[in-house]
Amino acid sequence: MSPVRAAFVAALSFVVAGALAGTAFAAPESAPFLPGEKPDAGRASAHLAGGADCGPCIEKCDPDVMVPCERAWKLKAGLALSSTSGNTDTFSLVGDVLLTRIAKPWTFKVGGAFVYQENEGDTTAERYAGLLRVERDLDQWTYAFAQLTYDKDEPAGLDYRWTPTAGVGRVLWRAPDQELKAEVGGGMTIEKRLGLEETQDPSGYFGVHYWKSWEDKRKFTADLDFTPNFGDFDLSLTRLALAYSWPVAKGLSIVAGARFDYVIEPPDDRESLDTLLILGVTYEM
Repeated sequence: MSPVRAAFVAALSFVVAGALAGTAFAAPESAPFLPGEKPDAGRASAHLAGGADCGPCIEKCDPDVMVPCERAWKLKAGLALSSTSGNTDTFSLVGDVLLTRIAKPWTFKVGGAFVYQENEGDTTAERYAGLLRVERDLDQWTYAFAQLTYDKDEPAGLDYRWTPTAGVGRVLWRAPDQELKAEVGGGMTIEKRLGLEETQDPSGYFGVHYWKSWEDKRKFTADLDFTPNFGDFDLSLTRLALAYSWPVAKGLSIVAGARFDYVIEPPDDRESLDTLLILGVTYEM
C-alpha cells in the first residue's frame, strides 16, 4: 500500500476510533414543529426528551412554542474509502462536508464533495462539487432561497459548471418525523466542456426534497433536482440523491447512499447517466 493510501486509512481509523471512544459531540436537531405551533405538553416533553434539547440556546426553547433554536455552525463530514492490491490494484475515495447555520429566519449552508478513483494506476473517476446556499423564511410554510453550485467531472469531459439560482420553496407536508417540500426558481448555467467553448445559458430549477427520521435517530433523505438548460436543452441536468443513515455512536453514523446524474445528450458521445453508490461513515459536531 502506498504512503498516501496508508495515510487515508489511518485518518479514517482515527475518526472512527475517536467517535467510538465518545469524543464526538453531535449538534442538537431543531424542533420539527411548525413555528408558533402549540403542541400538547406531553408531545413537547417527549420531543425534548428524545434529544431535541437546544444545548447553548436552551433558554430560548419554550415547550409550549416549538420554534427552532438559533445555533452555531454545525459540521457534518463523510468519508468512504476502498483499496486493493496484489492481482488487482485499485483505490477509491469519496468525501463530503457540509456546514449549516440556522439563525431564524435565515439558514446558511456551505458544502463540498469529491470522488476519486484509480484502477491499475489510471484515474477512472475524478469529480468535485460545491454549494453555497442561503434561505430566508417568508412564513411558516414558504421561504426564498439563493444558491450557487459547482461541478467538475474529468472523465465526463466537464471542465466546470457554475449554476447560480434563486427561487422560492414551499413546505407541502410536515410532521414531527418527516417533511416534504418543493422548490422552483431560475438562473444561469455557465459550462465549459473539454475541447469546447464556454457556454452561458439561462436555466430553470425544480426541486423536491423529502426526509424521514425514526426514534432511534435513523434517517432517510431523498432529493430530486431538475435544471433545464434553456439555451441547449440537451445539456439539461436531472439529479437524484438518496441516503439512509443509522447511528452507531454519538456523532458517528453509517451511511448508505446513491446518486444519479442524468444529462439528456452530452457532447462527444459520452454517457448520459453517471451513477455513484456509497457506503461510508459520517461524523457530526
